Amino acid sequence: MTLDRRDFIKLGAASSVALWLETLLGPLKLMAGEIDGSIPEMIYKPFGKTGKDLSILSMGGLRYPYNDGDPEEAIKLIVKAYELGVNYFDTAPNYVEDTSEEITGLAMKEIDRINAGKNNPLPYYWGTKSSIGSDKTADDVMRRIETSLKRLGKDKIPYYFMWCFKDLDHHKAVIAKGGPYDGALKAKKDGLIDHILFSTHATGEENIAMLNDNIYEGMLIGYNFTNFPRQEEAIQLAHKKNVGVIVMNPLAGGLIPRNQQFFEQKLKKSGTGMSLVQTALAFCMGQREINITLSGMENQQQLMENIKTINYLNLFDEKRLAALKAQYLEGLEGICTTCQYCNICPLEIPVYEIMRAYNSKILDGMGKFQEWIDWYKDEHDIDVKAEIEKCVECGICEKACTQKLDITGRFKEIAKEI
Repeated sequence: MTLDRRDFIKLGAASSVALWLETLLGPLKLMAGEIDGSIPEMIYKPFGKTGKDLSILSMGGLRYPYNDGDPEEAIKLIVKAYELGVNYFDTAPNYVEDTSEEITGLAMKEIDRINAGKNNPLPYYWGTKSSIGSDKTADDVMRRIETSLKRLGKDKIPYYFMWCFKDLDHHKAVIAKGGPYDGALKAKKDGLIDHILFSTHATGEENIAMLNDNIYEGMLIGYNFTNFPRQEEAIQLAHKKNVGVIVMNPLAGGLIPRNQQFFEQKLKKSGTGMSLVQTALAFCMGQREINITLSGMENQQQLMENIKTINYLNLFDEKRLAALKAQYLEGLEGICTTCQYCNICPLEIPVYEIMRAYNSKILDGMGKFQEWIDWYKDEHDIDVKAEIEKCVECGICEKACTQKLDITGRFKEIAKEI
């Protein structure tokens, strides 16, 4: 079914967030595949000003299964997602050993074969990206688009992203004269892409500044219940401007399911009966300001659990939502989502691993933290304290950090406690 903005307002004017039918569910097992037997009908939302309705749950192309170079399992997964109502597929160069675009293209070819002769099949859309790291000029972007089109087996890209903004300077470099944005504009004029969007890991304030340039039709942004305060204003502004909003990392890059015990305690406090994964997805999928929640599903079991989250979306009042957010925020202000962008230390300090150790301190306490430090030394013959002492505080890792964490400060704290 399609719910437009008016429909969502009718569902509950007092709230902007859909979560779950708590009173109807009762206690449920925290396991994929045992939540509910029914497969829900997909919900679609208008994506900003683009004139297209996209599924509230859509598919990320970073984690496709790719066993020994065989794309068959991934193709079947994408086709199954489409059959269940997913109609947006996100991909990029370099994903899945630089095969994600080709896998997506093969899957779309199979979808087209299945749809041949059908009356009014579900329309579907795809998006891919260009990074200023490899595509620095307008001409570079044009060449990148030509390559992506060949890989995708299409003559057009509906959604094209200026990829992975780290800060406002990154955005300014992209939109400079003769830069990547000019290449995307030319491609749009030539009919090779429909819409220009941006993907961002910048701060909320920086994202607001980018949105206020009024040159993008959509935004792809990291958002989940471990970091939501950082980006809420930017998301609300995008919604106000009718810029489509896609959220990535709804499971915090796997941090949430990998720390199930910690987050299940939060679930018990909230009184929901949903699975941990479904609660995290519903937190994003139901928000009025969010058009798409992007999930990197790896198999059909994950796909089914994700899809069934739709069964439990229902509007929450503002008071209950505020209480829920307060519960999840407690103790999570500085959690690292383990995205690994910090792994660029010129001295080869294992920054990512040390941040994982700090996570264990937040999530499991000092005992588990010390166990992790000892295990890392035994397993890798690396002394974390000695690695930290090599740090010259150049700030390269902090600039790369998608959450702008005080990494050097954490280094000092960890060194004192080892």
